[in-house]
Amino acid sequence: MPASEPAAPQASDKDAEVDARIDQVLGDHAAYRSVLERLQVAVKADDRPAVAALMRYPFEVRLADRKRRIDNAQDFVAQYEQILTPAIAQVITAQRYGALQVNQNGVMLGSGQVWINGVCNDAACKDVDVKVVALQQGG
Repeated sequence: MPASEPAAPQASDKDAEVDARIDQVLGDHAAYRSVLERLQVAVKADDRPAVAALMRYPFEVRLADRKRRIDNAQDFVAQYEQILTPAIAQVITAQRYGALQVNQNGVMLGSGQVWINGVCNDAACKDVDVKVVALQQGG
């Protein structure tokens, strides 16, 4: 009987690795997983207010080769089609949790088109909201 080869890592193994990395580098992985899942559902449903609610404001985005500041959810929804392009929507909806890249800058989707990170609400950073902090073409 031939020696058995180790099994390829299962999706749940990769998910657990991402959970551990987020816990180590950024904080509670459950908040990051929740934001990713809610973002994916909202983008798939074209629920623009729900996507807007997951963003950190203000942020800058490049529209028509010029930087534009997006100050709030209303501004985001008004510019939605220019900001959340079909290419970025594809990156979001196709992203698998176990394939996320994690570093001190946050959780990266795709090749950097989308970043999720914690936003401190107090000086000690004990109160943290996890939000989408960047949307950009081509990563």
